[in-house]
Amino acid sequence: MKQTINILLLGTLILSGCCSSANRRLDAALEFAGDNRSELEQVLEHYKDSGEKYNAARFLIENMPRYFSYEGERLDSVKAVKAEIIKKGFLTDEQKNKWKGFSPKELIRVYDAKVIKAAFLIDNIDLAFSVWKGKPWGRSVSFNDFCEFILPYRLADEPLENWRRTYYDRFSALLDSLYQGNDPVVATDSLYGALKKITWKYNLSFNLPALGATFLLNNPIGGCKEVSDFTVYVMRALGFPVAIDAYLYSPVNRYAHYWNVLQDTTGINIPFWLLDTKVQRGGTDGRKKGKVYRLCYGLQKEKLKGLFASEETPASLRNGYVKDVTHEYFGKNTSEIEVDSRLCGEFVYPAVFRKEGWYPVDVAEHHNGKATIRNIEPDVTFIPLSSKDRRVRAVGYPFQLTASGVRSFRPDQQKTERVTLRRKYALRRKIEASLKSVKGTCIEGSSTPTFQRAELLHTITSVPYPYMDNNVVSLCSAAPYRYIRYSSAPDEPIDMAELSFYTASAPDEKIEMKVYSASDIHLDKDRAKVAKMIDGEHLTYYTSAMKGANVIFDLGRPQSIKKMVYTPHTDGNFIYQGDEYELYYQNGAHGWVSLGRKTAVEAQLVYENVPVNALLWLTNLSRGRDEQVFYIEDGEQVFVLNDK
Repeated sequence: MKQTINILLLGTLILSGCCSSANRRLDAALEFAGDNRSELEQVLEHYKDSGEKYNAARFLIENMPRYFSYEGERLDSVKAVKAEIIKKGFLTDEQKNKWKGFSPKELIRVYDAKVIKAAFLIDNIDLAFSVWKGKPWGRSVSFNDFCEFILPYRLADEPLENWRRTYYDRFSALLDSLYQGNDPVVATDSLYGALKKITWKYNLSFNLPALGATFLLNNPIGGCKEVSDFTVYVMRALGFPVAIDAYLYSPVNRYAHYWNVLQDTTGINIPFWLLDTKVQRGGTDGRKKGKVYRLCYGLQKEKLKGLFASEETPASLRNGYVKDVTHEYFGKNTSEIEVDSRLCGEFVYPAVFRKEGWYPVDVAEHHNGKATIRNIEPDVTFIPLSSKDRRVRAVGYPFQLTASGVRSFRPDQQKTERVTLRRKYALRRKIEASLKSVKGTCIEGSSTPTFQRAELLHTITSVPYPYMDNNVVSLCSAAPYRYIRYSSAPDEPIDMAELSFYTASAPDEKIEMKVYSASDIHLDKDRAKVAKMIDGEHLTYYTSAMKGANVIFDLGRPQSIKKMVYTPHTDGNFIYQGDEYELYYQNGAHGWVSLGRKTAVEAQLVYENVPVNALLWLTNLSRGRDEQVFYIEDGEQVFVLNDK
């Protein structure tokens, strides 16, 4: 997902060296076009007396050397396979194995400047101007913003195609039927209500370039980047000023993420995302971001002098076609932190935690042992890195910007504490809600599947803590029963990972059973979903579509039930008995220091002699991949947590 942000294409360094002269940039682009130069010159000649349209054409052409498409029969084949997911709902193992190693590096790059036609560019420019000038909110969009938010003929490395007219014809009548006013926010939200009805298949199969406007229109499939791309195609075709914002790496969940922004008539950019949020002023998706960048068509001003030319700087931070817009989300702020100048290269790189090593998400200057870091999200943990002699390392201690200032996690080696650990990763609110849904669940037994005569065997009256596996409930049925009915509370869905029953004669051998019926069962595939409750896998689960749902299990024959064991839908990040763990604290330039390995004998780990004010990291050496740094406050683990 990070490919679009990280890519550094031909032209970035060349153009950054000649930003002082627009003519030199234009000459460089025309020269790069080679045999296709005449097509670009036709566009300039066509608009030579058109004022803004001429400047728009120059903007597109001057930045064009960066952009290309991929071509190749293998790309067409793997896109066709991905499209099958829409029709079938799945891929065969053979298809997965054949294409899982596919890489765009196998394909041919075709640069726009060398193949683009004058008619294509002229049509794109004319259509973009038509919707810009034709919408009431267009009056508030400046020419410079028009060039970035409406004009571009492409987004990334998708196929070069005339999408603007196709999308306009598909969606303009729909917009007109929904809204006739002059507020772009209300108009976008109205249109989004209709677009949400499109059944989007969220799928990240295969490492592919950007899929392109035509493919996404016919095959609504992909991840957050594809959803955001599709939104841009729709909105720009209709004259809405929209762009794509992203974070390079989440400070919480290990991934990059993309979403859209709409420019309001006041110049404020409003974030939204088709699959998750409502389009509204003041809205938020609740995700921690750390740093936010806007994907741009045009070359942006160098953030720090010498940045583009620095070979020590990570490629993602030398990308001249993204713009730091963190201040739009969290306001302007400055954090001054101590760094070891002896270890620093030219720049300092604030980074967020990653299990494989800290991930740099920003660049900052440093002088006399101090680094000045601007515009970061408060209450997110960063560490200052730097690169010197091709070696990247920490040059200071982890820190957070808080309401009271900068908090530095400098461990106190002389003052230690005893800590109790119950998780290795933040408990997300969605998971917490799923865990709490078990309260009020009823378990009944009956001799017949109709449950005309049933015995209540147990009601779960509280949420199990610490939400661990294998919550054991003693049962004592009055008679042997063949059928068990599991019913959620009237205001909750069933959200269960694993359920099993035992008899007194075989207390360690769970009763074999199958799903007889359930509230949600309509097709065989629905039955398979329900069966996840009894598949023996604690990280698979069944969530009912309705509240007050029930599942009836067939035990095969009447049996006396003496014990139930259940595991709510969880994330596998609690402490598990028998698993081996290792705890570290971060010690600045000295890196991570181990506080020892332990095998869990209960649902918690206790460590003595943990330095006070340390940033900690607990890793499970037995299984799992979700891990996150935390600190201890009032005896409890404190993680950075998304607001949703």
